[in-house]
Amino acid sequence: MRLKIMYIDSLQKHIDHQEILHEDATTNEQKEVIQRLLLRLRLTRIKFKECIQEYPQVQLTPEDIKDIDAELDARMETLETDYKNGLKNQIKLENGSKFHKYQAILKEEKDIINRFFFLCSDDKERTEDNFIEKCFKKINVIKGPFGEENPEETIKFYQMEIMAARIRKDKELKKFIDNNERVFFLDLMKLKFFPVTPDADPMDAVYNQFISISEDYNFIATERRKAGK
Repeated sequence: MRLKIMYIDSLQKHIDHQEILHEDATTNEQKEVIQRLLLRLRLTRIKFKECIQEYPQVQLTPEDIKDIDAELDARMETLETDYKNGLKNQIKLENGSKFHKYQAILKEEKDIINRFFFLCSDDKERTEDNFIEKCFKKINVIKGPFGEENPEETIKFYQMEIMAARIRKDKELKKFIDNNERVFFLDLMKLKFFPVTPDADPMDAVYNQFISISEDYNFIATERRKAGK
């Protein structure tokens, strides 16, 4: 929900900015161009709000939003510190430069994609499912007319194996959920630290563009890995 609020806020800033430009426009041609842009922006805002309303949402209180923003700052600081600690040679930057934040976000994005690629392996889940199925078949055979005379210990063994396999699956699921959380916070960090709004630092838009290029490259690279190329 916080991510959607930030998207709507960003849209509204663009709309407000274009409305000011429309008032200051000196020719009808300029006004018409701005009016068309305003129409698209307003329609986008309406459609986005409609999309939000289609799904049940957890309503965030101001305190919730404050906590999320604090978490964003903490995560960004950790990512930036980890990135700088990994540098062989420290780079001196101008005061207020976001270059290290930008590089830290690129690194986090790459780590997330690599982790997804590892966690989304169908072979791993299929192996566990097949193992569990075989254990159940073994138990059924043991319980059958041609099974062991005292099967209790053997059945317990296979039941423990099934439990262990399910625990492994649950751990993998937790890793997947944790990675999704990283994606959520990464998107929020991009919006917060590299906003593309009329009142933002122009350099933020440059960083944002490079981040988008990196996202496209990572997507293509991931698809090639899936295809085994």
